[in-house]
Formats: sequence, structure tokens, C-alpha cells
Amino acid sequence: MGCEGIVEAMQATGIDYFVPQNTTVRVEGGKVVEINRVYVP
Repeated sequence: MGCEGIVEAMQATGIDYFVPQNTTVRVEGGKVVEINRVYVP
């Protein structure tokens, strides 16, 4: 799955867990190698 597919899959969840304000994605060589999400209850 390419970077676009990962983003689309995250957006398709319909749940606002992965938003720009709490999520960073690291891409190396055109592949997603790390996804970090900050959670504050």
C-alpha cells in the first residue's frame, strides 16, 4: 500500500482519531515507516 493508500485508509475509518493536530507520519523512500499519534485523555 502506498502513502496515498495509508492516508485514505486512515480517513475512511470515519473516526477522527488520525487528524493533523495529533498525528505525524514519517516517509522514507516513498514508504511510510512510522506513524505517531499523540493521545491526551
